[in-house]
Amino acid sequence: MIPEDSASPRNARSQGFDTVRLAAALMVMWGHAWPIYYGFGGYGFGLEHAGVAIFFGLSGYLVTQSWLRDPSLFRFLARRGLRLLPGLWVCVLLCGLVLAPLVGARMADALPWLRWMILVPGGFAVQGAFRGNPGAGYLNTSLWTIPLEAACYALLAVLGTLGALRLPTMIGVGLLAGWGCLSLGGPIVPLLLAFAAGSCVALLGIRLSAPWPDPPTDISYGMYLYAFPMQQLAVWLVPGAGALGCLALALVPTCGLAVLSWRWVERPALRLKPRRGGRRASADKNSSP
Repeated sequence: MIPEDSASPRNARSQGFDTVRLAAALMVMWGHAWPIYYGFGGYGFGLEHAGVAIFFGLSGYLVTQSWLRDPSLFRFLARRGLRLLPGLWVCVLLCGLVLAPLVGARMADALPWLRWMILVPGGFAVQGAFRGNPGAGYLNTSLWTIPLEAACYALLAVLGTLGALRLPTMIGVGLLAGWGCLSLGGPIVPLLLAFAAGSCVALLGIRLSAPWPDPPTDISYGMYLYAFPMQQLAVWLVPGAGALGCLALALVPTCGLAVLSWRWVERPALRLKPRRGGRRASADKNSSP
C-alpha cells in the first residue's frame, strides 16, 4: 500500500505519484465512512478496497524499479523498513497509549493490543474502546494491510536474491493471484494481484507518470494511518452527525496528524535510507502505504 522511490530524486517528485497516493488514501477514507458509521455487517467490496489496490499496484511498480536499480538485499530491506515502520510504530503508540484510554479502554486492555500491533498490525479489538460505536473496540483496522505489504516486499526480495525477479515469474504470481480471486475471494488476493501487476509493468520497462503536479507534502501514508481512528473518534463524539458529517469532522485532524507524521517521523527516517556508495537518500524522493 505504500510505494517506494521511483527513478531518481528529481524525476520522482514530478511524476505525480504523491497525488495518486493521496487520492487513494481519500478513497479509503470515503469508503470507510459508511461501515464505520452504520456497521460492518454484510460488508463487501467498496471504494476503500479500490484505493488500497491502487496503493499496492503503485507499490509493485515502484519497489520493483528500486530493486532493479540497486539489487542489494540489505539496502532494499533497510529502505522498506525505514519507509514503513517509523510512521506505523508512532501511530500504534499514539492509538494504544493516548487514544484508547481517552475513548473508554482500560490500559490493561490496551497494552496487549499495543504489544501485538507493534509486531503484526491487524484488525484487533480493544475491550471498552469506542463503546457505543458500530465498530466498538476497533482502534485502527486499516493497519491489517501493512503486514501484507511487507510480505510483498519480502517476496520480491527473495525472487530478486535468487535471480528470479523476471517477467515470467511475476506473471505466474499474478496468475496465481487471479486464480485466487476467482476461487477464494476475500480482500487479500486482489491486493497481491495488484502488486504483481505493478511489478510486471516495471519489468516490462514501462515508465509511468501522471499529468499533474505532486502536493508540497507527501501525507498519503499518514492519511492512511490516522484516518480510521479519527473517523471512529468522530462517530464516538458526534454520533448524530451521519456518515458524511463524521467524515468531514475527521478530515481536518487526519490531515493534521498526517502532516506531523511526515515532518517529524517519516521524512527524518527517509533521510537515513542507504544508497549505493554509502550515501544516504534524500527525503524528497517519491517514497510511499
